[in-house]
Amino acid sequence: AGQSHNYLLPELVFGEADIIYQSAGQDFHVLPTVWTPVAHGSERVVIDLIKNWFSDLAQGRLLELGCGCGVNTLQLADSFQHVTGVDINRWAVKSAEQNAERPGIENAVFRTGEASHAVRKLVSAGNCFDAVIIHGMRKPFGEKLFGLLNTMKVSGICLISPVIGSWLKDCRYLYDAGWKLTDLVMLDQLPHTSGYLLVGSLRKVVNR
Repeated sequence: AGQSHNYLLPELVFGEADIIYQSAGQDFHVLPTVWTPVAHGSERVVIDLIKNWFSDLAQGRLLELGCGCGVNTLQLADSFQHVTGVDINRWAVKSAEQNAERPGIENAVFRTGEASHAVRKLVSAGNCFDAVIIHGMRKPFGEKLFGLLNTMKVSGICLISPVIGSWLKDCRYLYDAGWKLTDLVMLDQLPHTSGYLLVGSLRKVVNR
């Protein structure tokens, strides 16, 4: 986002103490061990990019893998008919469910689980999604996950990762599987360091 932000030294937090993260004037409750965006305000840039990239998929169904406390999922809920968030951290899902209780949010659900396992369960239940947001933190997701997504009739994928190598490996697999990179943005999460976030939009190529 190109904007610096100073953070205070972390404090030890015990039990289920509630932390508040603010985004676009809204408070998001975050339990300890739950990830939040590194650079304050960077999530708004990502949300605006997704709304623009997937404007033709508006009012469809959105799946976010690695949803955290629901910062992105819930702010995109008004642009889609239904949104589903998945995170392997049960405290993240608990935070997201609490944040989804705010007025006006009636089309969001959250699930706990590893990405491939959770998607397999969604596929078994007959779920299909128009767009998928995938947050990769360290390792690439690879064929296991993307093979499952191909059975869900997904039209657009937003691939996000702070690890360039992992992002490139997943992007290469998607390319080989018939996807095309249409947009790519690099966000400076930690100014004056190598802390960048790659955010890309991919579309399924028809009749490749």
